[in-house]
Amino acid sequence: MKLTVYSATFLTFVACATNVIFLEHLVKFSPGCGELVTFAQFLFIASYGFITVAKFGTESPKVPIREYLFAVVLFYGSSISGNLAFECHISMPIQMIFKSGSVMASMALGVLLLKRSYSLTKYVSVAMITIGIGMCLLFSTKDQKNESEPEVNFFTWLWGVFLLTCSLFMGARLGVCQEEIALKYGKYPEESSFYLHALALPGFLFFSKKIYSQASIFTTSEYFELPIVQTGIPVIWLYLAVNVATQFVCIKSVYQLSTEMSSLSVTVVLTLRKFLSLLISIYYFQNPFTIYHWIGSALVFTGTLLFTGVLQSVLSFSKDSLKKTN
Repeated sequence: MKLTVYSATFLTFVACATNVIFLEHLVKFSPGCGELVTFAQFLFIASYGFITVAKFGTESPKVPIREYLFAVVLFYGSSISGNLAFECHISMPIQMIFKSGSVMASMALGVLLLKRSYSLTKYVSVAMITIGIGMCLLFSTKDQKNESEPEVNFFTWLWGVFLLTCSLFMGARLGVCQEEIALKYGKYPEESSFYLHALALPGFLFFSKKIYSQASIFTTSEYFELPIVQTGIPVIWLYLAVNVATQFVCIKSVYQLSTEMSSLSVTVVLTLRKFLSLLISIYYFQNPFTIYHWIGSALVFTGTLLFTGVLQSVLSFSKDSLKKTN
């Protein structure tokens, strides 16, 4: 295996897990900061792409801009709806488990839009994912009903679930859209990433007041002293900078893996990365997580591995190894 694969895998685990940690720090400080965080991420990636992909506006895109417009709407909608859910009392572990249901949404749209048919194994795996997410949501619902303002919290929580569902299916539809573009024009992942982020930036004008308000709230956080320049900076702004940087490294590492490894291997890495992030969120932030949540999580991750064929490959490899030893 190439050194680049090892380094990309390592960076995927470290950068993506670190990103989740600092995102949760930001959300715990101010639950309404989702739009500010997303805007900062989009602006950074768009700026980087303007330099490296667009060559300061001198490089023409390989894919016509009009082809990206629908994908931009889906990408923006998926990102915004997912971030709005932060304000609805849904814990970070539940959000991560919910997002792991992307294969379920992709399969549903594959059947409805692309008229694809799937094997019985894939239907079973999607059923496992659905049951697992349902279990996590069911027992999280009970926690919400036990809180001091059950009506407000529960209906706010339900709105958060709706937003996460919208985000999940818009993300899946985005995947179909990108697949259609790739079949028509070829694969240009860096160009696609740049235009999806850059063309979505005007959409943040709708949230300009809220972004400004959240920026003001960030400024009220305790200061982190910078010894070299003899001054300080609000620590939450440092958390945001780390979150943006690790998001960028995470995306770049996943792109690197996709060029060096099979899609199956990439899925394994990403599934393990999500599980690591889940563990960190539960233990580092002491998020409530019952045995039923663990069972639901196991169903989601097992279903994901089953859907991608990972479990079948592992079982096949184990049988072959036993035959050789015998």
